[in-house]
Amino acid sequence: MTIYPQPEQLNEIPAIVLLVGDDPDAREMYTVLLESSGFWVAAAAEPDTALPSIAELRPNLILADLGAGADGSARALEFVHTVKSDEAAQSTPLLLLSARTAEELPDTCEEADALLLKPVMPEVLLLRVRELIAKSRDLRERADAAPGKSHQLTERSMRLIERSNAERVDLRNRRCPGCRRMLEWIERATVGGTEYDYYRWCTHGCGLYCFNRRNGAWLKLA
Repeated sequence: MTIYPQPEQLNEIPAIVLLVGDDPDAREMYTVLLESSGFWVAAAAEPDTALPSIAELRPNLILADLGAGADGSARALEFVHTVKSDEAAQSTPLLLLSARTAEELPDTCEEADALLLKPVMPEVLLLRVRELIAKSRDLRERADAAPGKSHQLTERSMRLIERSNAERVDLRNRRCPGCRRMLEWIERATVGGTEYDYYRWCTHGCGLYCFNRRNGAWLKLA
């Protein structure tokens, strides 16, 4: 299996297409088309030889050309099912090329991300390839960013909770209106629709107070 880099793509990493098909002429035709459009191509004649390359190369797209014969179609369809059943490979978009209509193909084809009927116009194939790769890259970027965003949101949430708790504590901590020493907060209660903060006796003998939260005024209870 050979990967063919394009000279004009050396300044950036081009998308990798894993091309699977048992027809050498078709493989060569699709390889030339994809390479001339800036992709790297890894070609495999048999599904069995292509499977190890998925984990090794992590292609941006798998392009499978289903054979015209019953045996070739069966092996290719088994390949489709294997790819989409593998946890590491199932997120890689899989584009099928077939001379048979969707109604004539087994249900396994439904596992593929897209199906194009042959003969396929070059511009149609390239358009579909680019669409699937763009979608795949977007999903990968979101997936890679998700853990970091989740961590950031968790940290932000914890900071807000800590700040909120601190603010609540600060609002409860008030100084005695008599001696200006800190009073020990007991509880918050609502009386007649007004919230009051209740405090223990002032340790310096100023008395027993509660604080009217609506108008910000102290009320001496004893």
